[in-house]
Amino acid sequence: MSSRVLSKMEVISLLPDSGVDEEAPVEEVLDDNNQRRSTRTPSTRPSSSGTSSSSIMLIRKDDLSTDSTRSQINADSPQEDAAPLPSPKLPSGDSCRGIGILVVIVYHMGYKAFMNAWVDISLFFSLSGFLITKATVESIDRQDHMDICKFWAKRISRIFPCVLLVINLIVISQKLPFRHNDGVKFQREATDLWYATIFATNYNLVYLQPDDYFDDFSSPSITRHLWTLSIEEQYYVIWPLIMWALSKLSHLFRGTSSSGMDENKKSGSPCTAFFIRSPQMKDIITFLWILDIAVMVSSYFMSWATIDAMGVTAAYYSTWCRMGDIAAGGFAYTSARLIPWIARRWYEDPTLPPISTKERIIYETMAVLVLLSITVLPLSKIAEEDMFMMYFRYLRFGLSLLVFFNVGTSIQMLHKPLPKWAIASRIMDNKILLFLGKISYGAYVIHWPFLVFFGDPKGVHRKQEVEEGLDFVHHEHMPVFQYHMQNLFIFILTLLVAYLSFFKYEIPFMVKSRVTPPRKTVTLGLLAMGFTLVNIWLLTKDLPPMMTFENDLSLDSSVTLSTRDNRFTPIAMISVSRPVAIILWESLVDMNTRPYNRQYHEVRNVLDDSISFGASNANILIQCKNKAEKRHVCDFKWWNNTYWFWLESNILCDTNSTTQINDLLYFSRKCDDIIQISEIYLSDDNNSSDLNYKEILRAKKKKEYELLFGIDKLIPGVINQNSLALLKGKNKKNDTTPLRITMIGESISLRIGMYWKDYLNLDLPTLDYHPTASEFPTIRLLNNVAVGGHAAIAYWICKTRLAFRYNFCNDLFEKNDMIQQEIYNLETTKADVITIHDMYWAVRTDKVPTSFDRILAFNILAADAIGNGASSIYYLTQSPSLLGNENRAYDLYFQELNYFMEMVDTISCDTTTSNESIGIKVSVLDWAKLICPTVETPGKICKKYGVHNFDDILPDRKHPYGDSGLWLSREALAVVLANYGLQNNYYATFDEALKNPLSEQLLTLAPSDGDPELKDLVTTYMICPYEDLSQLEKDITNKNIPYIRHTVIVNMPSSYSF
Repeated sequence: MSSRVLSKMEVISLLPDSGVDEEAPVEEVLDDNNQRRSTRTPSTRPSSSGTSSSSIMLIRKDDLSTDSTRSQINADSPQEDAAPLPSPKLPSGDSCRGIGILVVIVYHMGYKAFMNAWVDISLFFSLSGFLITKATVESIDRQDHMDICKFWAKRISRIFPCVLLVINLIVISQKLPFRHNDGVKFQREATDLWYATIFATNYNLVYLQPDDYFDDFSSPSITRHLWTLSIEEQYYVIWPLIMWALSKLSHLFRGTSSSGMDENKKSGSPCTAFFIRSPQMKDIITFLWILDIAVMVSSYFMSWATIDAMGVTAAYYSTWCRMGDIAAGGFAYTSARLIPWIARRWYEDPTLPPISTKERIIYETMAVLVLLSITVLPLSKIAEEDMFMMYFRYLRFGLSLLVFFNVGTSIQMLHKPLPKWAIASRIMDNKILLFLGKISYGAYVIHWPFLVFFGDPKGVHRKQEVEEGLDFVHHEHMPVFQYHMQNLFIFILTLLVAYLSFFKYEIPFMVKSRVTPPRKTVTLGLLAMGFTLVNIWLLTKDLPPMMTFENDLSLDSSVTLSTRDNRFTPIAMISVSRPVAIILWESLVDMNTRPYNRQYHEVRNVLDDSISFGASNANILIQCKNKAEKRHVCDFKWWNNTYWFWLESNILCDTNSTTQINDLLYFSRKCDDIIQISEIYLSDDNNSSDLNYKEILRAKKKKEYELLFGIDKLIPGVINQNSLALLKGKNKKNDTTPLRITMIGESISLRIGMYWKDYLNLDLPTLDYHPTASEFPTIRLLNNVAVGGHAAIAYWICKTRLAFRYNFCNDLFEKNDMIQQEIYNLETTKADVITIHDMYWAVRTDKVPTSFDRILAFNILAADAIGNGASSIYYLTQSPSLLGNENRAYDLYFQELNYFMEMVDTISCDTTTSNESIGIKVSVLDWAKLICPTVETPGKICKKYGVHNFDDILPDRKHPYGDSGLWLSREALAVVLANYGLQNNYYATFDEALKNPLSEQLLTLAPSDGDPELKDLVTTYMICPYEDLSQLEKDITNKNIPYIRHTVIVNMPSSYSF
């Protein structure tokens, strides 16, 4: 074969299947195609009349696989030296990639119309497996062995140039002025680029720097899209070794040759790939067929195991889970080779008659299925959660095997002219799609960094504004044209750069590699990887350490997560005395022991409450001996694990009434085999008749505390152990305890909490402030339990018996240790002040999709805060939109306040009937206004630069960082402390409260510029959470609060005092 350098157009013509996106490299090498072109002679091609220069037999399809037919074909075939094995084209592969790259770019832009485009990934993995299996099998059939080094050289020359250049440009971009670090972005990027260079992105995104592919609100990794390429390269390392082993085994068991060419030379017949004349090759193909089936089955089962153990994203990124898709491609190819009538037509057997209309209809049906699968599914409106289940249970297998239909589609496309009615084939044969398929690899590698740098990847901000929040489509200030033009610009830029990359950069590397020894190409590729790694290290080594926003998720030393008791053990006191039952209910500090109702007058009431007691781990029922019921309660149907405790106590039990001893004996004798019965006696220190009302209540609480620990001592472990530990901590709390603050929420909370903890650990000790019990308290404990990227408050829903309504409670709450630790931390920290910054309250998400869900979650959070002794909750508004449309920040700001005030209004205290002792103060701390003093003014753009005399108020437009972040967080903490002092009567006015020692120190470290006034940053309300959640649901319905997104009132009502 000549080693001349081919022209670019010759290269394109010799790349029948070379359009490679993220899933497929160049499958057929240039020298193989040159060889095929030069050796195919006109004598073996049908003439325009349907005959060839040699005699042609018309053979029925059913007779293709018979031995007699084969012999007849061989006898009538021209006797000449065997021709090299032909390698047929697969043009439909380029068409699929052309459509695929269009769909994936639009999907990554965040357009909801293509919300399910991710399902097509299986088809493209399978397409890669098909083409690589085809290339390696044909290589063994042609050369009698598997040349591993040559295989790797081809893959390196196709994959490395583009992706390594992009990685180097990304790391260089950190030094350019248009990019800003936020203390995390560049540091994380360095790690992401390192693992992308060694093709281990999927491992990095699952285990090292988790990146949820389906989280539409967290900042994505800049190399997230390279997970597919990593799986491909891992496959390219393993696959040639398997093929080499198979070729060696075929030599061992079948002789010295496995080449169909050698067999044909011995027999004097031409090479006919469609008959697999070589027994060795048939063994190899058959073994691959079986191996692919085994890999597919095991991979699909492994997917479900991974989902159960680690979640959907881990399964989506998993190499082994994706091997099933790639194996499906190999299965499709080997099946095509083993089915004679498909193989003969695809490999262009010259003895076949022209393609018939009946065959064309079959192939057109295949083309329709392929086209529909890559277009209709991405456009489907099926909810993402439902699509997950459908994909992993049903769709994935079918989508993977659709690549087999690409063979029929390609056969149709290769036999021109196409009939007018073959619409699907004509679409797939479109030159634009074929061309896009050629440049799709470069377009895929390039488009995601462009979106991260200049656009809105996955439409994160857009989802908050359009899909989940404000109805900007009908808003006069909606920058819809600007948004779409931005995406159109990125789209055109991506295709233009991909075009230039393919012709001016990628093709020269491929051409050069064809005349370069394979070992040299592999060596140069590895050196290029090494150079890239060194470049990443040199350009990132001087970065400051990543800001580690460590949260305080550890529980009490006695209640670690590994020993956490997650049982539900409801406790009920059967009594007609409401105060006793209510006091007990208030003592049960969490949802692990708190039943649905607060009072049970008689046993029948308990038995009717199947929500609390029907599916619990242990049912604990308490009744005073002197209140024993006269009815035969043992005749009722009891649940398993029910424990009955007879109680004697002058304080807790009314001593005026008595119970006949015979009734108790009957109860014990009749019920002993059904429920476990025990007795508890509590000695009373005082005669209750000598105590006033408040003293009686205090004594009752003390006795109920003794009662619960007495039950646990009598039957160890019967009560949830975490609940007892928390109850013990709660009773130790006293009025002289210094201020405790807990921060919950997502990533912005995490950062604010970090700055506050730095103040507590570094600055506060220098104040040397030691207050007395009557003075403004110092901060003793500041727990930062925020978890980045999670709708933290929404998970409080999972602590109720209504959790079964919400899928995420099963999918995440049960498996995510961090979430469990966050929502249980209130019970261990016993915070006085709970501070929240949670972006998910500003938008509608799959976690809190309706108004009821949002209000329910906040109601549970407030009840939890009250139960754990908190006095106030501070809600920080979202960081404002910077440098956007003049009304963008204004609209989003008031949208959030509308949502929040909807919750406050619903669970606000009824001042005429409610007792504020069961309520809690909720204050709105205007974080948005602190960042952008003009956020309340319509038509004003929130500036990013020069605000409060800082060069950049929010470097990444979202999170506090650097000097500006330190200033913002100190101002916010000073306001929280001052407002706490005002609420708890340490000071008479807010201005006086700002002079408390802690706020005064904070404002000395971070002087306020008076814009805005600090007293204007906080507004306080009183809320009383519902005890009966069913009543909450009814009241929301009666108030006509919709279960779907309502039209947002842009102008805040004046009564809200904002």
